[in-house]
Amino acid sequence: MILTVLVTSQSTSSVAQGIDATQSPRLSATANTTHPTDSGNAVAPRKAPTAVDIQLKGFQTPGEDDKKQIEQWLLELDLVPMLADRVAFAATGTIFFGGKGNESHISNLRQFAIGWSLDNREDRERLLVINQRVLGPEVRDLDQSQYMFSTTSELDRLRIKTQYHEANGSQRLEPGPTSKLQDKLERSNTFFPTRAVTASPISIWQGRAMNRSNPSVNIDRLLGIQRIGAHTVALFEYRPADFYVFLEGIAFLDGSPVQCDSWRQIRRDSDIAKRDPTPEQIQAERDFVRANATRISRIQSIWQKTDTHAVPVWIRGITLDDVYDVELTAEIRWYVNEQVNPLTFQVETLQQLGPLAVSRELARRDE
Repeated sequence: MILTVLVTSQSTSSVAQGIDATQSPRLSATANTTHPTDSGNAVAPRKAPTAVDIQLKGFQTPGEDDKKQIEQWLLELDLVPMLADRVAFAATGTIFFGGKGNESHISNLRQFAIGWSLDNREDRERLLVINQRVLGPEVRDLDQSQYMFSTTSELDRLRIKTQYHEANGSQRLEPGPTSKLQDKLERSNTFFPTRAVTASPISIWQGRAMNRSNPSVNIDRLLGIQRIGAHTVALFEYRPADFYVFLEGIAFLDGSPVQCDSWRQIRRDSDIAKRDPTPEQIQAERDFVRANATRISRIQSIWQKTDTHAVPVWIRGITLDDVYDVELTAEIRWYVNEQVNPLTFQVETLQQLGPLAVSRELARRDE
């Protein structure tokens, strides 16, 4: 019996054949291509680096020089979209989600391709996303073969200054000053690489690492600093609700955040009840949180330098002890200036390009 992966999408895009690298020429091209940080050599399959052993003990109060250094490194993440007149990336990978639903266990495995390009001079931006479910698809018998029909979404958004031109699969949407695809893009686990590396896997799954202009880390929440080998580790605190606290330990290597570990701790009722805690009470609660918090996730990344900035070229995220199981793996290629395909900024190409077409070279190979 022959097992073939098909998709039900009827889009006119030439990448509507699915996004399995063995099925799509646009996706398979990424295995053999180069990008500006590779010095002309093909990229070998990535291996996870050795994890930094970050523990919640040993952190010291950061001094002014420490704060300035961490703030500078965070600022460099913000500047990646502006590293050239034209900037683009193509990301491919998988994301798994598992958890307990109302009546049964939920499992969802998706393959994705994300293409993003930005023209800083003309204020134009393109985002192309294909997201295909590959776990538990419908299987049909047809012509002595088995075919798997898997749900696929194809989202295409072009912003020209303040006007959005968008398509959802074969449906072209009315242009306007606001994006009609924002919610769908977030639900498609779309992420911006420099935001994802300092987020959590669940945040990525929920689409909260998508906005390149919204930092995942705030320098005002810096609590501690320590050195572990060649790494500088910064500890941040977040309190999204009254009843729990999040801690994030981010390991920087040569100024790049190569690892982000997250912890969570439920607050004690006695601490929640304190409306105007003294500095001593605040410190006592922080000591309690650090001693009892549970490590819930880890993001690791590999970075390579361009002429002006370092960029992430590989990301792996996994939950360790959380309500849901999430695992993400992504390979990323970056392109600048003449390497960026100018067609991605043309309204006429809406519904005609796949995510990898942000690169001139990949688009040429797929012709």
